[in-house]
Amino acid sequence: GSLFSKIMSSKWHSFVPPEHLYYFNKKSLSILLKENGFEILKVKTINKRFTLQYIFRMLYRWQKLKIWEKIYEYIVSNNFLSKVTIFLPLGDNMYIVAKKIK
Repeated sequence: GSLFSKIMSSKWHSFVPPEHLYYFNKKSLSILLKENGFEILKVKTINKRFTLQYIFRMLYRWQKLKIWEKIYEYIVSNNFLSKVTIFLPLGDNMYIVAKKIK
């Protein structure tokens, strides 16, 4: 349900069928938990760090521009750059803490 996942649609980096069988947003997961006897204690958006390698691989996958592929190949071949990460607050992952109601 994040803005980024809506903008990217089927090209969203976490849309990986058949690895991910179900996708939830805050509302749908809250309903599922409540209907199965859980009380939600906390909901939080998770931001992540991505390697340059991952970022340029995804850019090439989405846009098929040769420049992204060349940069990706350069990064992979460079021991230092292949380890560099960048914080991207996409807000497209979350975790929910819930407990079973007795």
